[in-house]
Amino acid sequence: MKVHRFGGLKHKMSPERQDKIRKEAEEELLQMDLRGGEWSGKAAEERLHEVKITANRNTVPFDERPPMEASGVRLGTPAVTMRGFDEDDLREVGEVIAGALGPDTDLDSLRGRSEALCEKRPLYPGFRGYTTYQA
Repeated sequence: MKVHRFGGLKHKMSPERQDKIRKEAEEELLQMDLRGGEWSGKAAEERLHEVKITANRNTVPFDERPPMEASGVRLGTPAVTMRGFDEDDLREVGEVIAGALGPDTDLDSLRGRSEALCEKRPLYPGFRGYTTYQA
């Protein structure tokens, strides 16, 4: 099942990104090497956060950028596994990621797609979102 989850996600990445995706930790971690394009790991991390996808900048082998900038992005599957995402859901996540890092980006639409996936697959039945604390 782990390979299928990543297969769905990797399937939606552009061909030039697919060959740079590395699977680690028994298929639970995916790292994208962004050196061939305009994105730094930091910029990609921030853009993905804008569309409600959690990612972490990460250095890649022989990275020439400083660690706080980095040339890679790390994505993990434990959170989506816990929510029960299936292969089609991971394809949708891949489309959102590809769209967010693509040229003509509609952030509101992509954010809505991410939120729809989380509503479809809540953390547990009855989950209404995170509590906000106001002073």
